Amino acid sequence: MLTRNKKLFFCILIALIISSAFSVLFYTSVFSKWQHKLADTLYSEQKPLDNIVIIAIDDKSLQEIGRWPWSRNNFTQLIPLISDAAVIGIDVAFFEPSDPIEDKLLANATKKAGNIVYPVEYMSFNEEGKGGDILKPIPALREAALRLGHINILTDDDGITRSAILKIHGNESYESFSLQILKSYLGIEDFQINTNKLLINFIGKPGTFTTLSFSDVLNKKVNVDFKDKIVLIGATSPDLHDDAFVPTSMGKAMPGVEIHANIIQTLLTKKFLVNQTDLSVILTIFIIGLITSLILYGFRIFKATVITILLIFVYLIITIFAFKKGLIMNIIYPPINVIFIYTGIAVMNYLTEEKSKKRVMSVFGKYVSENVAKEILSKEKIELKGIKRQITTLFADIRGFTALSEKLPPEKVVKMLNLYLGKMTEAVFEYNGTLDKYMGDAIMAIFGAPLKQKNHALNAIKAALEMQKIATSLKQNVKFGIGINSGYAVIGNIGSEKRMEYTAIGDSVNTAARLCSIAKGGQVLISEDTYKLVKKNVNVKKLGKVKVKGKKKAIVIYEVKRVL
Repeated sequence: MLTRNKKLFFCILIALIISSAFSVLFYTSVFSKWQHKLADTLYSEQKPLDNIVIIAIDDKSLQEIGRWPWSRNNFTQLIPLISDAAVIGIDVAFFEPSDPIEDKLLANATKKAGNIVYPVEYMSFNEEGKGGDILKPIPALREAALRLGHINILTDDDGITRSAILKIHGNESYESFSLQILKSYLGIEDFQINTNKLLINFIGKPGTFTTLSFSDVLNKKVNVDFKDKIVLIGATSPDLHDDAFVPTSMGKAMPGVEIHANIIQTLLTKKFLVNQTDLSVILTIFIIGLITSLILYGFRIFKATVITILLIFVYLIITIFAFKKGLIMNIIYPPINVIFIYTGIAVMNYLTEEKSKKRVMSVFGKYVSENVAKEILSKEKIELKGIKRQITTLFADIRGFTALSEKLPPEKVVKMLNLYLGKMTEAVFEYNGTLDKYMGDAIMAIFGAPLKQKNHALNAIKAALEMQKIATSLKQNVKFGIGINSGYAVIGNIGSEKRMEYTAIGDSVNTAARLCSIAKGGQVLISEDTYKLVKKNVNVKKLGKVKVKGKKKAIVIYEVKRVL
């Protein structure tokens, strides 16, 4: 059995080993995809900004205007209708020349509006912001545009778009389409942000922003004031394949133009998201792991289980509140670390307790029946130190054994004595008594300890009568003299550090021994104290008062005839 200090040491050691293992797994990004997926569930519905409007190239517009690609005259006609906007972002690729007249008219309308941002697109780029070849609008539009910005977005390994690169460097460097629109809207050139990889704080599922059909605006079917607003024009029809799955998709891809709207709102509101640093994740893993080990050290398994579940629950609640403040905490490693530490320490406790139970069983199995021993082990707390309790003590001595043993060889004497004592012990165990000790050809047993028994006196008498039956059945010229007394005694592990035994001591025990010494062969003598406890259950013969050694006053004794 582990001492308290050893248990604390092993609990902490298990926590440190498992926490170290999970720290290594964290650095190798084993569960990074699961972390992304769980973090995606933290996004909550937010209110879209009123000053961001999307003009959608949707299915309705394709049906009314015609199959894509459209004549550029449609955009030329649309621009004057929305030119009061603070800035217009047209998320449409005008990378190749069209009809020269149409291109010229679109360029003129763009220049006249003076507030239009057009996209460029890198053919390849990476997370570090390094770009390759680039596609740009036709020269006339490049010259007429207020700004140009790249429309490239990042897609993680699981196919979800969660972030955007604000500036890509290459042979030509461009800031993102969304950032250029924001700068135009704010009328500034230096927008302060300490990262080039922006985690997009998506405000809701696809379709959250105010969205108008391109054809409705073109045909003046809507009455919307675009003055001082950010107007984004882009494809929302699934057939145009300008969309991506995002954390808030809920099974539906979000159009690219709405992704840009989310980027703009994130930048404009400055509700930035940042991932928890690697160092703080490691510290969290170790801290919460050590807390778990102390919980399992300090509490029994049921309470420890409840507290551990609460610990995980509280941590998850903290991650939700942290996300609302812009911090994406690691949801995978700390809780799983807690589960593994809990399992590891629980297994250790189980194995050590099983070993301890086997040791106790092997010890108590010599004193009590198997059922009593199991019940002892099932109790949360059994006092094995010295305590005072009312018990019933039984002493039984074999009458005539000395004379019989003188006629037999020593080995036969030992064999016969073992047989008698073994059968007597079986009788004690049958009625849930505890074997205290053997004393030559005598036996001492106690009833009512270490487990409390309501009928300890009656059980002792039943065991005594069973012993008398056993003596008769063995067909030897011997009988038992048995004395039984009930009363308070000190019970527990009594002795020295080198040798201890579970026993009972006290005046009530001595009285039982004295009754045994005066009992004739075949007699079961009980005291007045025992009789009071069983008088409704036994048939007795009152023998009167007798003087026993160690007692100043004579005591009333009874001979038990049978149990009713």
